[in-house]
Amino acid sequence: MCCEVAVNESSIDCSGFESKFDAYVDAALEPADMAMLAAHVRCCPHCDEIVTRYQEARALLTTAVAERAAAVDVSGLWESIEGRLDPLPKRQSPIAAALGAVREWFEGQSAWSLGWRAGVFAAVTAAVAVVVSLAMRTPDRTRIAAVAPTPAVRIDSMEVAAGHTVSTWVRPRRQTQIIWVSDDGGGGFGFHNASHGR
Repeated sequence: MCCEVAVNESSIDCSGFESKFDAYVDAALEPADMAMLAAHVRCCPHCDEIVTRYQEARALLTTAVAERAAAVDVSGLWESIEGRLDPLPKRQSPIAAALGAVREWFEGQSAWSLGWRAGVFAAVTAAVAVVVSLAMRTPDRTRIAAVAPTPAVRIDSMEVAAGHTVSTWVRPRRQTQIIWVSDDGGGGFGFHNASHGR
């Protein structure tokens, strides 16, 4: 069933042919290897049958694909693709995009729908106003002192001049020190050299 072909002192059998089958049918081998495998196929009925079946299947597949491709109508394909690739809209600033979204949200709605949308908009606006007002508040030193553990934080205040107070907040373990200077009057601050101690 299998024959061994000797070409230029090298031989090939069926297992050697099977390992190079793909390259043989694609003619992707060196001419010497192609000649050696072709001689084996001529000599071996088993390998000849494999190659013949492959070539018949390849011809059937090529014919079927060609028939299918001929049946497909591609007229107008490029026009259709180009029509779908409209130029991209111009980029808007984030504020313009937000205003456009709000405008689209309110347009074409019934009065009842506009009412609840206006309510949602008012609630969001109120929430933003509360967050902004909380962020803008100055810290209350007495509340910070009440919350902070006594041994870990020390708060001292002293009046340096009439209406002018300097307060310090010290955390010895973290070596953090915060100094507040407040002016109870309407005038400016007068800065003087500090002395050691209290």
